Amino acid sequence: MAGRTGITKLRGTTCVSTHCVSGYKLLLTYHPSAVTRQWELRPTTVADLSKILKEKDTSDVKRSPCNDLD
Repeated sequence: MAGRTGITKLRGTTCVSTHCVSGYKLLLTYHPSAVTRQWELRPTTVADLSKILKEKDTSDVKRSPCNDLD
């Protein structure tokens, strides 16, 4: 997972791979097996995957402002 921890906080964001083969753009989301065990993750994962259509044509990593409510 891009060398970081905490997928719940990072999912839906993009980053650049730093492991094995560097330079690839990644969109972080839940692992498919997690979705099969926790079906409530499915809508979020589908939204993350649909974001790929917007992100696939650019090589730059854009980050939306983070609004932490904690």
